Amino acid sequence: MVLGRPGAGCSTFLKTLANQRGEYHAVEGQVFYDSFTPEEIHDSFRGDVTYCPEDDIHFPTLTVDQTLSFAVRNRTPATRLPGQTREDYVEDTTTVLMKVLGLYRSKHTLVGNAQIQGVSGGERKRVSIAETLGSAGSLGTWDNSTRGLDSSTALEFVRTLRLITDIKRTTTIVSLYQAGEPLYDLFDKVCVIAEGKMVYFGPAKSAKDYFIDMGFEPQNRQTTPDFLVAVTDPNGRRIRPGYEGSVPRTSEELASWFMASDFGRQNQEAIEQRCKQCVGNHEHKQAYLSSVAAEHGNTSTAYMTSIFQQVKAVMKRRVQVIIGDKFEFFIRLVSQVFQAIIMGTVFLDVPNDTSAYFSREGVLFL
Repeated sequence: MVLGRPGAGCSTFLKTLANQRGEYHAVEGQVFYDSFTPEEIHDSFRGDVTYCPEDDIHFPTLTVDQTLSFAVRNRTPATRLPGQTREDYVEDTTTVLMKVLGLYRSKHTLVGNAQIQGVSGGERKRVSIAETLGSAGSLGTWDNSTRGLDSSTALEFVRTLRLITDIKRTTTIVSLYQAGEPLYDLFDKVCVIAEGKMVYFGPAKSAKDYFIDMGFEPQNRQTTPDFLVAVTDPNGRRIRPGYEGSVPRTSEELASWFMASDFGRQNQEAIEQRCKQCVGNHEHKQAYLSSVAAEHGNTSTAYMTSIFQQVKAVMKRRVQVIIGDKFEFFIRLVSQVFQAIIMGTVFLDVPNDTSAYFSREGVLFL
């Protein structure tokens, strides 16, 4: 779980971990995905690392079922159940996602946007969540994905992430604002960011006591996530009596305090140990390559589907986008017919002496 005030750098942190570096001038430091570098992930395994943005960006004229089916179809592995075809896998997976996230009744409803009427804002957020889950990545980052969801739906969403993480042995990184206590308890570790600096990273159950021992005090009935974020806010934190002169106040002081703490030293030791185990380990890399080869089948690209299957899926989606907005499609069709009629009339009125016509009315004709 990643916590921080708006503007603290949570989204930037998640995008960097998800290898979404295109909008940044440079990324300092080193990032490793087990035995792979970011360049190797981008070239060969980009579909295994996913990022779900805070904003819901979809084709508004596609239905919920069409949107999710496209995501699942392009991440359909070659290794499926015996007798299960590719279309069976797409249909079964899409149905499960819609039922788990409460979208099955709206499967034939347009996703919509501010101009086109479609599903509600909460349902649109769940479409974004289901779309990312359908891509079946090994590492998933979720940027404030509970925005627009009620508390019960948000809790069910995080429980779903918890279940998928345990079953598939994946890595899930989530940034949330105003998270409740039951939701917070589902996470293993928490990372607190203040002004782009990490001020805590460790077990979620130990974070509250860590900052209390440092000299901060929670407000009455304040949840643990709110308390952790309030620590980084000069106007929102409360200092325990007797700690006014020793408690760190700036983000630099908080980060330095953490690096010198037991949690900081344990974290550094864990990083060094993990690097020795994974970085440059050809056995780890070969095991993952074998797994990817089984999923991709005969596909030699960075994606699970072949070029032909990708083109077919994109063409089908384009037709669905056009047909989805019937009114706009009708207007375009009528306008094209009128243009054809008008152009036909112009050509019929061209005189026999074409050279004279071009010299006299060429500008109007063109």
